[in-house]
Amino acid sequence: MRSPKVSILLPVCNEARHLPDALESIFRQSMTAWELVAVDDFSTDGTRAILAQASRRDSRVRVLPSPGRGLVVALNAGLAECRTPLVARMDGDDISHPRRLELQVALLDAEPGVGLVASAFRHFPRHQIGKGMLAYESRQNGLTTHDEILFDMFVESPFVHPSVMFTGVKSVVFS
Repeated sequence: MRSPKVSILLPVCNEARHLPDALESIFRQSMTAWELVAVDDFSTDGTRAILAQASRRDSRVRVLPSPGRGLVVALNAGLAECRTPLVARMDGDDISHPRRLELQVALLDAEPGVGLVASAFRHFPRHQIGKGMLAYESRQNGLTTHDEILFDMFVESPFVHPSVMFTGVKSVVFS
């Protein structure tokens, strides 16, 4: 196995319904030099079994237990186990574009002064998304310039967390 270029940080709690699709989107990435750090935050559904199967299928998958104290604790526990300086966030109910890792790594490699990159997103299934969430999606995806992002930081996070990849993991703590 090649050394990973990026660690994918995936905290999950009771995501058995969506997790297989999320994992498949990771396995289908065009860039293959990754490790998956999956943190199971005390799931009570079939999540643990799905993660165990994924780790047997692919040695790049590591599963860590977490005591069920929430997302922030799970994120920080997983972050401490990431072995690369690049970390991509993902959630158990998300699907990544097949070139997500490749494109985000390429941008960070080409622009050493950039420490975080995020992507646009699309809610699904579309027919179940209400007007409020569609407006949120449109507003978030409309933040495309540095100035727009800086201004929006005073409103709320201008980044959809599961779409980010960032560098310098030793200096990041989730709160």
